[in-house]
Amino acid sequence: MSVVAKRETGATHKSGFVAIVGRPNAGKSTLVNRLVGQKIAIVTSKPQTTRNRIQGIVTRENAQVVLIDTPGLHDAKTALNKQMMREVAAALEGIDVLVLMVDSTTAQMHVDHLLIDKSKRFAGKTILVLNKIDKLPRPKLAPLLEAFGKAYEFAAIVPISAMKGRRLRRFAR
Repeated sequence: MSVVAKRETGATHKSGFVAIVGRPNAGKSTLVNRLVGQKIAIVTSKPQTTRNRIQGIVTRENAQVVLIDTPGLHDAKTALNKQMMREVAAALEGIDVLVLMVDSTTAQMHVDHLLIDKSKRFAGKTILVLNKIDKLPRPKLAPLLEAFGKAYEFAAIVPISAMKGRRLRRFAR
């Protein structure tokens, strides 16, 4: 739940909860580690490494954000996979902002409708993060931005490279 408090100096301090949701290997854990400033989530090329919600706190002068890293969204068929999808659902309860993360190199100009459905069910603001732009040929970025922009009215669409830390200043404001 978002909290705004006045400090004695008169400055406003904001806090809130942000869940990061996306397909396996989209870079969710890498982003959380980068924003928190230390390794709190395991990062590997193996899909489904994150099996539970992991929380990290980012503190700024006038704000504090609890980031919730989630398991990758997928069609759950086994008991383990169903449990991981329950973790994702639980992470969405009581959050202030939903961040949908997409691996721009695998999106290939089509919109991931499973992610869009999560946005439609969430009442708050949703930010789309297109990750791995450092690996995407530049001419392919604009059509991808356009396709996602037409699919849903996001509060913002932010292309980044979580691994290299590119364009994160804009995202972390």
